Amino acid sequence: MKDKYVVFFKIIISSIVPRSGGTDTISWKHQHFIYFLLKGMKINLLDLLFETLCHVIRDGNFK
Repeated sequence: MKDKYVVFFKIIISSIVPRSGGTDTISWKHQHFIYFLLKGMKINLLDLLFETLCHVIRDGNFK
């Protein structure tokens, strides 16, 4: 993978969409996010952040 993609991935998981586990593999959600970001295509960032927030709240309530 190109260095540019790795840098974007590390920025994304540290600030925008955190993930659990290691950073040695990139999930499909993160791959699509990076692809659209680097191609300059519009994405629904609000939907992505809201979905992540809902998962975190749901996981916190049921553990």
